[in-house]
Amino acid sequence: MRGSKRLLSSLLAFHLITATGVADGSTDPIENPVLDPTIDLALFLNQTVRKSLPMAWRADSTNIVDGILEASHRYEISPLILVAMINTESRFNPAARGQHGEIGLMQMKPSTALWLMSEGVVQAIPGLPVTPSLETLQIALQDPRLNVMFGAAYIAHLRSTFKDRSALYLAAYNMGSVNLKNRLKDGERPQIYADNINRELLKLKLGLRKMRQNYRQTTLMAAVHTNKTFVLD
Repeated sequence: MRGSKRLLSSLLAFHLITATGVADGSTDPIENPVLDPTIDLALFLNQTVRKSLPMAWRADSTNIVDGILEASHRYEISPLILVAMINTESRFNPAARGQHGEIGLMQMKPSTALWLMSEGVVQAIPGLPVTPSLETLQIALQDPRLNVMFGAAYIAHLRSTFKDRSALYLAAYNMGSVNLKNRLKDGERPQIYADNINRELLKLKLGLRKMRQNYRQTTLMAAVHTNKTFVLD
C-alpha cells in the first residue's frame, strides 16, 4: 500500500511536468513522447518492468518503478525513455556487470557516479558520504533505484551538454563524451545507439497504446453489459 502511494505521488509529479511544459520542450522526436499522464501509465510501467525483470527481482518491481518515476520527475526525462535505456543497457538485470566496470540497470560506472556527485549534478544522498569512495559507490550502485537515479542524472547532464540533440547525448551515454567529441571532429556522427533506443521507445509507446485500447474496449463492454442488465431488470 505504501509503495502504491509513492507510485501515485511520483506519477502526479510527472503529470505536472507534462501538463505545465516544464520539460525541456525539445522538438527532438525522442524527447517527451506524448503521454496521457494518468494511472494507466503507472500500470503499464508496472506490467512492463515486472515482466522484464529476472524472476529473483520481481518482488522489487514496484520499488523499481517508483525509482523510475522519481528519476523521471527529478531530471525531467520521460519514464519511457528510461525504461528503453534500461532494457538496452542491461535487459532489466539489476545484477548485470559490464566489461569496463559498469553496474546494474543503467550500467553506471562508480567513477561516473563519483564525478556526478563531485560536480553537484547529483546532490547528497542519505546514507552516503558527501565524497564517497569508489568502493562505496560500487556497492551503492547495486541498489536498482539508486542506479536509475544516477543514470537519469547523467542523461540530464549530457542532454544539457549536447543541447537536447538526442542522437548525440545518447551516444555520449554509450561511449563517453570525450570519445563522442573525437568522433565528431573526425566527421563521424554515431547513430546506432540512439536508433536502438528509438526502437525500444517505439515498442513501449505501441504497448502503452494497446493497453489503453484494451482498457477502453473492456470498459465499454462492461458498460453495455451493465446497461442491458438494468434494462432487463
